[in-house]
Amino acid sequence: MPLTELEVARCAGQLAAAHGWPAAELLWQPPDPVWLLPALLLQLSGRAVFARRSPAGGGGGGTIQLAAPERAAPARPLLLLPPSPVPLDRLQRLAGRLSGAELLQPDSGRLLRVAQYADSGPLVTTVGHCRAGRLSPLPLPAPPPAGWRDLRVVNKTYRVAYLDWLYPDPEPMYYLISIARDVAALLKEAMSFHSTQIYVRKNHLKELLELFQNGSVDVAAEYLGWTHERNITMRFSLGLGLYDYGMLIGAPERRSSPSFSGSLESVRLRALAVGLLLLAAAGGYLALRPSGAAVSRLSTVCLLVLGSFCARGEPLRPGRLSQHVAAAVVLGVGMLSFQFYTADLLSQVTMEQARLPFAQLDDITRRPDWNWAVLKKSTMEDMLRSRPRPGVNFTNAIKQCNTNVDRRDWVPKAVSEKFAFFAVVPLMIRDCTLTGCPSVCMHPPAVMRTWGAIPLRRGLTEWRAWNAAILRLMETGLLARLRSRRLPERLLRSVQHCDLEARPRSQWSPLGLSECWPVLEVLLAGAGAALLLLLLEMLARRLEIWSRQRQLVYTETSDVLQLGSGCACSLLGCAGGWAAGLGACYRLSGSPLTWPAAEEACQQLRGGAHLSSALSDAELRLLSAMTSSAGLAEVHIGLVHRPELTSRPDGWQYRWADGRPMKFTAWANDEPSGDRNNTKYGSLRAQGAKWVVNVNRHVENRFICKYYP
Repeated sequence: MPLTELEVARCAGQLAAAHGWPAAELLWQPPDPVWLLPALLLQLSGRAVFARRSPAGGGGGGTIQLAAPERAAPARPLLLLPPSPVPLDRLQRLAGRLSGAELLQPDSGRLLRVAQYADSGPLVTTVGHCRAGRLSPLPLPAPPPAGWRDLRVVNKTYRVAYLDWLYPDPEPMYYLISIARDVAALLKEAMSFHSTQIYVRKNHLKELLELFQNGSVDVAAEYLGWTHERNITMRFSLGLGLYDYGMLIGAPERRSSPSFSGSLESVRLRALAVGLLLLAAAGGYLALRPSGAAVSRLSTVCLLVLGSFCARGEPLRPGRLSQHVAAAVVLGVGMLSFQFYTADLLSQVTMEQARLPFAQLDDITRRPDWNWAVLKKSTMEDMLRSRPRPGVNFTNAIKQCNTNVDRRDWVPKAVSEKFAFFAVVPLMIRDCTLTGCPSVCMHPPAVMRTWGAIPLRRGLTEWRAWNAAILRLMETGLLARLRSRRLPERLLRSVQHCDLEARPRSQWSPLGLSECWPVLEVLLAGAGAALLLLLLEMLARRLEIWSRQRQLVYTETSDVLQLGSGCACSLLGCAGGWAAGLGACYRLSGSPLTWPAAEEACQQLRGGAHLSSALSDAELRLLSAMTSSAGLAEVHIGLVHRPELTSRPDGWQYRWADGRPMKFTAWANDEPSGDRNNTKYGSLRAQGAKWVVNVNRHVENRFICKYYP
């Protein structure tokens, strides 16, 4: 017999108390308290996931939704209350992702426990029952702690491959692949397994792939990305980091160029430059003013500027406040510009800027003086070969890459010669020292951004335990500390995108602002007043325009509020094109569709929108008025009959599209009609404001959408 709401709540509370889980206050009333209420109490404390019924039309069994990310589930004890009924095979498929979880079934009252990854025996076992609101037997065995003990794989030996890229040189301190090797060493100790080490000393991935293909290795302590070829024989763990792959070149030299070819020595040219700046400032001020006669104000400001500007920088006092503010702003900008120029700032500054050797990445294939290389069988080669795009098209040129250059010589050749290579950017910090990094940078844009992970042999049964252990490294912060140790942020910044920003080479000359304090005083005092007046004017104008456009038209039904053309708002906060009434927003479609297509169209119009429901007689009259005013006989509304959900003796199970139960009815004579064993859809007939059942599901009508603001 299915459990009642009270029985489920009591059993869930006893389970939480038996395990010592903290209680949580109920913050809101869930829509279906039979299985949401007790699960919510535990979910708020970070210990539970909960389930909800599927929406109408989604099937009869219900769907499972995890409150926490799926990857985080294996490392925590969980309580799951699945909807009723759920087939056992489906429940086991779900439980396979929740190691150590406990499941309480409201339909049967059984309390189930999911086995750990390293456990033997059945996946799901019964540990108790909920009968009459009590759990038996009690006390229940405590769930395993969320720690390393859950992840142990005892009496197991893995064959671990190490690809020694730099042999015979020792491994450097700062190295991307060292993160994967550190993780493998930590997991070996934490998971209590044994390992047989296999070293690959060739400078390419071909031999490593062959070892995975013939099943000679189980794990590679390497940092690799996903490719189509690798995916056949490898299963990748959770990502250890997200990094950019791109083309690296030697850092281009910065070249100097003067910002101006010469100095404006002529007094006339100086006066012309200052005058143009004054006119530009005055024009910009007047252009931003939302109202008024611009021509008269422009002439007034120009006269004031010409009369107030002098060699000593002492402005005159205009009469009107707006003219005073405008003249002060224009005068201040002009005097500062004149002071900058007299200090020879513009003529003395020389800019330095680096320029790339080619605009697009694939331009290198058309440059015979440049050589380039990419690692064979790598993620980058797979990307360049199979995913061309504008500017990064290497499909036909991949055979031209230079494979004779040893990988350890890529960085020295890029610094000293016209040589480029494709690689993951953090891999370059292996050549960094305490004094700095090699002068290489990534040519923009990046070819791709992808996750790097530890490859596992496809078919390895304990791959979930490896993922859970890596997740535990993330949660405890060990993985972040490994990254900061092996890939310091200061070194990563030194091998990022090439610096192409222009910078001044020489020192700036002193401005001597103390010589024109009167101008600065006017500028500081007038600029704030000018901005304030401008904002007030713009606000007043906006309010005036808004008040003119806000024309409200009331229909015959007093509850319906429709907005005039040109207004995209309402008193209820409805979006543009929606009519407000009875606390909701409505919209009549422009073209006819079938009922399922109309429901989908409403959901696409706005989040939370569905075909309209009629929950009261007032709302029914509102919808009927909208239909009649458009000259329509019938429109689709959210009536739907799902035979798989019915439990009533008469066989009808009509609900609204948004999931609300039907408490108010307005059926026409002899309705509802048709075969009760098929899905039926309803429409609203304007004449008499009655509901009718569509003849078939292919009937096309215009429809009314509804959402709550």
